[in-house]
Amino acid sequence: MKAILGAAKTINKFKPLIYIENPSKTVDKFFKNYGYKKFIFNKKLKKILEVNKNDKTIYNYFFIYNKKKFFKNELIL
Repeated sequence: MKAILGAAKTINKFKPLIYIENPSKTVDKFFKNYGYKKFIFNKKLKKILEVNKNDKTIYNYFFIYNKKKFFKNELIL
């Protein structure tokens, strides 16, 4: 959380994709307050899916600010 707080101005300005292993509820709340949504990559479906809470079997999460812009301009699967 200290690293995220230290980067808060940069995160707010540039709205980068954030990839976090095992985010806490505090981390989730921070990104939600900045307008981010949380996603996982589903290997079977080969899709990125939005989630609302952590799953004990999944450790890696993406926080994406603008899903439509991100998928249109930046992500090629």
